[in-house]
Amino acid sequence: MQSIQYTIHRNIVIIKIPGGFLELTPYSECVVHVRFAQTEAFSTKASLMVQSAPNAEVYFDISETPDLLTFSTPKLSIQINKHTGAFTYLDSMGEILTKEPDRGGKTLVPIEVVKSVFDETAEAQIRKDADGVHAFVPSAKQVVDRHAFHTKLAFEWMPDEALYGLGSHEEGMMNLRGQHQYLYQQNMKVVAPVLLSTRGYGILLDSYSLMTFHDDAFGSYLWTDVDDELDYYFIYGPEFDQIVKSVRQLTGKATMLPRWAFGYIQSKERYVSQDELISVVKEYRERGLPLDCIVQD
Repeated sequence: MQSIQYTIHRNIVIIKIPGGFLELTPYSECVVHVRFAQTEAFSTKASLMVQSAPNAEVYFDISETPDLLTFSTPKLSIQINKHTGAFTYLDSMGEILTKEPDRGGKTLVPIEVVKSVFDETAEAQIRKDADGVHAFVPSAKQVVDRHAFHTKLAFEWMPDEALYGLGSHEEGMMNLRGQHQYLYQQNMKVVAPVLLSTRGYGILLDSYSLMTFHDDAFGSYLWTDVDDELDYYFIYGPEFDQIVKSVRQLTGKATMLPRWAFGYIQSKERYVSQDELISVVKEYRERGLPLDCIVQD
């Protein structure tokens, strides 16, 4: 039998598990905020993603067996293996939604975050290569800025389960099962760290780091490059519309674009001069064609 320690502070449950500390906070009957850190000193930084606050009125219960600690709301339960800290997520009928590997699904690997310190007297040099012209300072010194972690959240997804989301990418993937996807912001690549499952749940990863999604015979996980802790929201639907509604409640309503952005936008690889750009605008006006924005890609 494994002893597991937990404390309850108002609507927050803090649990000591092998390898660190868990913090579970119900935001609603269908949404649980999960954080995993090496110490009980969880990050106090305000989220740049989540705008809502937890609902202190949500009922939850803690129960134990010799091997499991179970955190439950009226719609969702999380069983925590006392020996490994592995999670199993269940709906109110006791049906498994998804689970972590029995060995445990949360990993923190310490890293040093470095930054470049430049000599004020140093001069930038110009380098030309296949990617264009680059300015750089060869004498930059690398120093440790802070300590952080690579984080990994692993799962054992069901054989018939399909996974969608994680933003807009160019590889033509829809169902992410059996795929590997690098998640970073780039031209024609937009990341939204939200994963939706056909088994009726979603995961919102509160991270602004480079991330990867991976699913094959060697492992299934979400990984982040630099974070202070593992921070995510488990969301039960079961319908996709209900999951999306919870995501919107967490992150806030999408900001509407200004009115001019709903008109025609002229986009071109480049304009060689200001005169060329102005002449294009004049031609639109002379022909009586509407034009709300002109940009170069």
